Amino acid sequence: MKTDMDDLFELVLHAIEGNEKERLECHSTNGMRIAYRHSFGPDRWIEEAALGRLRAINALAVILFSVRNAFDLEDERRIVEKWATELRAAAEAREITPRDLVTLLPLQSVPDGWDWLISIADADSFVAARGMGWTCSERVDYLLEQSRRSGESWYAEDGTLTDRFWLKGYEPESQKGCLGWTADGDQAQPDKPSTSPEHWMMKIQAEATSRWKEQRAMGCNPTRRSMKDELAKWCREENILTASGINPSADYIYRHVIAKRVWQPPRNEAS
Repeated sequence: MKTDMDDLFELVLHAIEGNEKERLECHSTNGMRIAYRHSFGPDRWIEEAALGRLRAINALAVILFSVRNAFDLEDERRIVEKWATELRAAAEAREITPRDLVTLLPLQSVPDGWDWLISIADADSFVAARGMGWTCSERVDYLLEQSRRSGESWYAEDGTLTDRFWLKGYEPESQKGCLGWTADGDQAQPDKPSTSPEHWMMKIQAEATSRWKEQRAMGCNPTRRSMKDELAKWCREENILTASGINPSADYIYRHVIAKRVWQPPRNEAS
């Protein structure tokens, strides 16, 4: 039976490494078209956190990102549960100040759930008081930099990458001078899809697609589970690193990169 801590763990894990797909209706010179914008983990909240609006859930995501040293579900669950207990106790004792999501003003009491904010300064003092040698503000800055350098990806309905966008100054060398986001956040549409390097997860998915086709052509019957170890080995050989700077493990690839909810084998192939 799922508990409140089970639900919390899933929310925190999704905040740091979950994928989401948003349907967009786009107007172009060729008329209306449908696109799907994909986002990964901190992409959805790191800009807000950098401005000082750090939700309690996302504070736990920053802590999980900083504390874990391997992609092990039970270890990750323990980290979230222990730190969540510490964070709530600190808020109730007014070691840190829980704040309203809208007004940013201090709350008189800590809400039952996790829909409240803490300041970056409070988050820093909270982890420092528990002997951590890193700060939440440092980790937020790092995740913000990674998110901006990854850019934004748009896909067609069949999963084909169609467009990439970056904030000005963050575009890869191959895209310097191309249309993208302007410094003030206005978006400009490129005339054709970008051919720039992909986000690390997309690189693995592209490799998985290629290997799937090759193995099917040889009469083999590949599965996600049968491919995870060879993809992990490929990541080590090609120095494919996660946002935290490590090679993803086979189990992590299986669970998050080529899981059914985020990646599908080539069309017209067995899944």
